[in-house]
Amino acid sequence: TGAIQQGPGIGWSGPTCIGTTADAESPSVAGNAKGDWVLVYASNGKGTNKSVDNETGPDYDIMFSTASDAVWPFSDNPYCQWQLPAPLASVYADKDKDPDREPAVATDGSTWIAVWSSAVSNPQPSMGLGPDYAILFASSKDQGKTWSAPLALNSNAVGDLGDDISPTIATNGTEWVVLWSSNDDLNGTIGTDYDILMSSSSDQGKTWTPPAALHNNAGSDKGHDTSPRLATDGKQWVAVWESSEDGGTGPDYDILTARFSLSP
Repeated sequence: TGAIQQGPGIGWSGPTCIGTTADAESPSVAGNAKGDWVLVYASNGKGTNKSVDNETGPDYDIMFSTASDAVWPFSDNPYCQWQLPAPLASVYADKDKDPDREPAVATDGSTWIAVWSSAVSNPQPSMGLGPDYAILFASSKDQGKTWSAPLALNSNAVGDLGDDISPTIATNGTEWVVLWSSNDDLNGTIGTDYDILMSSSSDQGKTWTPPAALHNNAGSDKGHDTSPRLATDGKQWVAVWESSEDGGTGPDYDILTARFSLSP
């Protein structure tokens, strides 16, 4: 009913639904110190909100919504006044028939970057992506109100044969890192099982490094590495993911972790 929880976790409100009657999944949210919040999620547009449904069609598209502490006075109202959801990739959301899934978003305080997995073959004129899933991204400089046109983040998106899925993104304010799971073999260097790939940017997403394997056994392992997550303390980065590789614990899925640094 939206009551404030007392005791452990004091101060939590809700839960409350965020303005959609369609199927919605895979939410991700990021906020800054000024109280600006951006939510992204995937939705198939089969709801009753025609103002949104007409902009997306029945396939899964990436939606976004924004909120601000300026309209979220916690002491008076436990609900965040989220804006009406809208398609993030508005340049093709109402035209394509291919799914966009698994979004993630991060912010350095002034720039928000969203990433997601997409089977869309032509998000921009002449981009010409293949029929497999690629990692797309878009950025916002105005607290998520408007977004840049989506582009492929993985530079091998044109011509690769594997699916790139389940992206995650984090930033330390200077560098941005995206991890994802892929069964592309990176030109025969890592095999066709799912491995964790990474790419980074030091110019707020204007350019990204070529995809590279995160874990040093990607060329020899046979198990699937999926569902990565990422965090940073500002200098070191810690990645975790699911893996079916038998590293001595059997062929079941286990949680693996790796620590890395982008600079000496």
